[in-house]
Amino acid sequence: MKHTLVTAIYYTTPQSRMGGRGYTFEFYKAPFRNILNLGCNIVVYSHGSEIIKIENFFKQYSFNDYKIIDYDLNSYPHSDKIYELKEINGIINERGLAVGTSPIQNDRCHHLCLSKLYFLNDTIENQHFTSEKYFWIDAGLFHHGIFPETHGGIEKFVSVVEEKYWPHNENNICTPEMIDKLLIKNNSEMIFLGMENGWIVGGLFGGSKNVVKELYVDFQELSTTMLYENDLTLEEKVLSKLVDMKYKKYNYISFGIWHHDVPTVPNYFGAPPTAKSFYKIFI
Repeated sequence: MKHTLVTAIYYTTPQSRMGGRGYTFEFYKAPFRNILNLGCNIVVYSHGSEIIKIENFFKQYSFNDYKIIDYDLNSYPHSDKIYELKEINGIINERGLAVGTSPIQNDRCHHLCLSKLYFLNDTIENQHFTSEKYFWIDAGLFHHGIFPETHGGIEKFVSVVEEKYWPHNENNICTPEMIDKLLIKNNSEMIFLGMENGWIVGGLFGGSKNVVKELYVDFQELSTTMLYENDLTLEEKVLSKLVDMKYKKYNYISFGIWHHDVPTVPNYFGAPPTAKSFYKIFI
């Protein structure tokens, strides 16, 4: 039975009250092409400006195992609380980014990040696809800022060149075996990836249906508590606390630094060959 991957693509800008990086689907198109090669069903949550682009992309590659869900991020149960905390912190006002505030302070979409577990659970509950295992994956995860191009890292906002992808590039890690290799590596029903200091990252996580549903309940409870303690949190902080508190039994696959260690390809920042780079988790 195929695994199901869940992701979200929204165009939200740092100048808006919601915040975000201002990336349209065109920005994600090239690295997102890697996700099609993972041999999974794909569910994408999105909104009006991006849905047709995403649908045309799937059709272009004759990829049929997908569903696109039109979802308003303001439906997030604690949407008003996020806006309130951003106002208290001086990040936004009633019109958008506060005057004199750097866009960097509002370049993360809290609504989306805190909805990742909701999207996973919604996919399970509404049977968008029937699978034994469900995983969240960031749409732009396989970009060449953290994955060397020799292993499938693709720059964002560039044209898709098929020679860079599996099977043309046999060293590209994005193959139909990738998810199962991670499950075997972690020897558990769940995949969590994290820094060696215990900080769980939100780019890829998930696993068995029942454990994901349990994680969803715990995540909703803890994130609600944190928000109403005036902690304008993102999903990674909540996941890190949950893994430490309750989900240690599933372990997590750790890495030391984000940067890759291949000096002959773009975005090499001096990591030594022995570095425990993020991309090596997938090899």
